Amino acid sequence: MPKGIAAHYLVHGDAASLQAIGEMADHLAQPWLRENNWANLFDPTFSEGREIARSLEALTQAIVIGAPSPDGLNYQSLAASLVDRMIWDLPEPDGSYPRIASGSGLDGQGVDKPFMNGLVNEALINYYEQVEADPRIIP
Repeated sequence: MPKGIAAHYLVHGDAASLQAIGEMADHLAQPWLRENNWANLFDPTFSEGREIARSLEALTQAIVIGAPSPDGLNYQSLAASLVDRMIWDLPEPDGSYPRIASGSGLDGQGVDKPFMNGLVNEALINYYEQVEADPRIIP
């Protein structure tokens, strides 16, 4: 996962790990950017939350270690735009993130998945602590 590869780079200075984080961030960001600024990533019939969380985590780690983008992407602006979408498009009024991607919402309603919520929250926490203390993210 992105944090483990970034840690490997920081501990060992391994250039391949630095490059891998850049490639991972580009790979996770590119398909969604081509599809209307992250729109399909936030389709609750497609994403359970892990996809959103892993995309932000890869961007966060790329920023933290200064990974180069093979495609010339600006990770800082991409991460900020993803956080914008996460804050406005994900939570329900009660703070949950119900999704129906796995088909578990038999009545067409989203099902709250605590593990997926945890991944999303962890990605937001890491972004808040490591990149930008965005005041919209609850401390």
